[in-house]
This record gives sequence, structure tokens and C-alpha cells, in this order.
Amino acid sequence: MNETSNKIVTSVSMNTLNKYDKTMVYKSYDCQLDDVKRQLDMHGVAVIPNIIDGQNLFNMQTGVWDTIEKLTSYMDIPVDRNDPDTWESWYSLLPGHDMLLQTFSVGHSQFIWDIRQNPKVSDVFAKIWSCEPSELISSFDAMSFHVPPEITGHGWYDDDDWYHVDAAYTRPEFECVQGFVTGFNINEGDATLTILEGSHKYHHDIKTEFDITSDNDWFRLNEEQLDFYKEKGCNRINIKASAGSLVLWDSRTVHCGMKPLKTRKEPNFRLVTYMCMTPREWCSDEVLQIRRDAVTNLYMTSHCPHRPKIFPKIPNVHEDYIPDVPEMSRPKLTNLGKKLSGF
Repeated sequence: MNETSNKIVTSVSMNTLNKYDKTMVYKSYDCQLDDVKRQLDMHGVAVIPNIIDGQNLFNMQTGVWDTIEKLTSYMDIPVDRNDPDTWESWYSLLPGHDMLLQTFSVGHSQFIWDIRQNPKVSDVFAKIWSCEPSELISSFDAMSFHVPPEITGHGWYDDDDWYHVDAAYTRPEFECVQGFVTGFNINEGDATLTILEGSHKYHHDIKTEFDITSDNDWFRLNEEQLDFYKEKGCNRINIKASAGSLVLWDSRTVHCGMKPLKTRKEPNFRLVTYMCMTPREWCSDEVLQIRRDAVTNLYMTSHCPHRPKIFPKIPNVHEDYIPDVPEMSRPKLTNLGKKLSGF
């Protein structure tokens, strides 16, 4: 993959350096499969290396370019992986926070399904939930992609955190583990997942402290609520992981995606595909049918497989601009993939 260009941004202001003091702690949470539940319980996060490697990792790295080149093929300047001058067109797809794409059926692209239905991924979730992989269902989730701002001049971290939880405070029990597979190494300074370590342990406490009554799974925290976690010793940690790792976190863990820091040593891409699996037995017949319809019609969903929310195919963030994007091709599912879908 071409990672060099004449457009290298090197200047870093003193204000930027001061602001980064609180964001520079990167940490690895690598563990073995047998230790994943203990790691999640202790820290709220766990990382299992080498879930995909070799040809599967290469297919992920090339598959994302195949997908983006197709999605931008109707644009005046389509993305060309070999031409960094075209990479700015990625933003014409309106990714959230410059990285997150939950529209255009991208979660049903073949390269994402190939990861989702990889037995090594479902084996991890089966271990967490003490069931067989064939007894799981999966989210039809998003991907996050980010090209180096050293090349585009766009997309640096700018103190734009959006810390949230993905588990309703009215349900304090352990019930969902989210994850992503990373296609590239996540080094210090790179775009990554940032968490408040151990924050999952205080889900009930903060509900009581702030009288939170919302039963929405997605809840963005304000500064006062974040201070509550910090006073409990929940420090901000940015996740390090090697390419092919499966990064997991308890949905009660306070987290958000973070763009790269200007102080990092070298340019890097971000590519992660989000994965979440829970036992099929938690699904009603109605929900199973909703899931089957979503796969058939190539709709994406929120993270929780047994409480899915259907996302629109077209982003609704700009009333005066709708990207002209071709339809996604229908993916080929394995028998495991069909089971994970709800068939």
C-alpha cells in the first residue's frame, strides 16, 4: 500500500503538545483466549492477537480499497489506492468522525463478511458466552477507515473526544462485548479506541449518582459524568494492538474512537471492522426475522445482535448533499455466516 507523499505535515505547536499530555498513554491488553473473560472483568477491555494473519490479513487490507474504490466510482474524483491525491474523496462518503462508515451497506461487503464468518472470530465470542459458535448471532456492523493526515492534511486529533457507553445505565449487568479486528498495527500516536480503564465496574454507581433513567444503549457522557469516573481511578488509555488482533470491550466501558496524534513517529492507516456476537437464544422470533430481512436487503445494524437497530443506507447528515454510490454486491455467506445472520 502506498504510504508516502510529498504532502507531509510536520509542524506541531506547543498548544498541541500540551493538549496531548493527557492523551499519550497507549497500552497493550494482549491475552490468550483462555484469559479473555478475566481480562474483560478486570479492565473492561481485552485484545487477542493473530485472529487473522497471512492471506486473510492481506485480503482485509486490499478488500477495503476494493470497497472504497467501488463506492466512490461515480464521483468526479474516485478514490484510487495508488494515487494519494484522490484519497480526500473518502470523506465524500460522509464517515462519522472522519472514520466511521455505517451506511451504503458497507457492513455487508465481502471482505467484512469474510472476517465476520471466520471461525477464529466466533470462537472467541463462543468462549465468552460459553456456547458453540453455531449458537451465536452477529451484528451487521460498521467499519472505520482513516488515511494518513500526513498525506491529506485532514483528520488529526483535535481534543474532539465523544466518550460514551453502549449499554443502558438502566441495565447494569454484563450483557454485551463489542469488538473490532484491526487490519494494521495500532502504534503509539495512531488513531485507535480510547477507553476509561475499569469504568465498566461503576455502571450502577453512575446511574444512581446522576439519576440516569434513559434506557438507550448509546449514551454520551458530559464532563461532570466523566469526572465521576476519573475520581474512581478510571484513567484514559489508548489501545495498542498488532495487525490482525481482535480488540474487545465490555459495552459498559466508557470509550470512543480517537484520531491520530500529530506527534506520532510515522504515517499509518486505520482500518477496523466492528464485530459483536451474542447467543442466539437471547433473540425473539421477531428479532430473528428483522435480522434475516436486514441481511437480505443489505441493511446494517447497531452493535447489539439481539437488540438491533437498523441503520439507513444513506447518511442523513447533510440535507443538500447525498453521495451517488453504487449498490453493494450481495456477499457470499458460509454455513456459519448464515447461522450468524439468524437463518
